[in-house]
Amino acid sequence: MSLAETKRLTFSAQFQPFVHRWKNLIETLEADHDPETKAHLELPHRFLEAELRNDLKARNDYILNSVIAHSTIWMIFEPGTTFFANKYGQPCAAKFKNAAYQDTQCGRCYNFQCQIVD
Repeated sequence: MSLAETKRLTFSAQFQPFVHRWKNLIETLEADHDPETKAHLELPHRFLEAELRNDLKARNDYILNSVIAHSTIWMIFEPGTTFFANKYGQPCAAKFKNAAYQDTQCGRCYNFQCQIVD
């Protein structure tokens, strides 16, 4: 059976960028569009909303309560965001590039890659 003949299409990808930009997706969906454009926007929205429901709930809980679980800490850091930190005891600004969970001898950690901003 070919992919086009399957009854249910499944995806196995990271949808983190959609969580970071969910508000933008909703605003675009609610904007005034012609019926065809609106239909093209609603299809991925329905799929993503079902797929991301738990992540979006966790993100909303974080926004309301300022508390987040280790497994969803990636929601706080959107690639490209500039933040302030200390490096060798000196304040600095850094641009968040990406991050990933990593298993180490001390357990699982969230490893950041940032670029110091001059």
